[in-house]
Amino acid sequence: MYGRIGSTNTLAVFTAASQTGAIQRAIPDPKVVQAVGSAAGAFTAAVSIYGTTGNTTTNGVLLGTISLSGTGTATDGFAFSAPWPYIYAVSTVTAFTGSPTVTVYLGV
Repeated sequence: MYGRIGSTNTLAVFTAASQTGAIQRAIPDPKVVQAVGSAAGAFTAAVSIYGTTGNTTTNGVLLGTISLSGTGTATDGFAFSAPWPYIYAVSTVTAFTGSPTVTVYLGV
């Protein structure tokens, strides 16, 4: 679980075509999610952020999807205030040149 207002932590780091990140406990304050993707060439990726009441990465409620597309790097994100006690991310990298990496940050 991350702590104080103004703090940021890494929610997930994805290095394969499709992955589910680990579940994280979240405080009920408004939050921001940012995904940063990079690859040696062009890539397209989507990261879906889920909230859940249980400590599991199944049956979560979709809070939003971040779409990334570019050559080299791309970033995007969104803010939300839903008080879900647990948060997790799921990535889908649909096209890439080189080894893609998508890092998802969660902050308050």
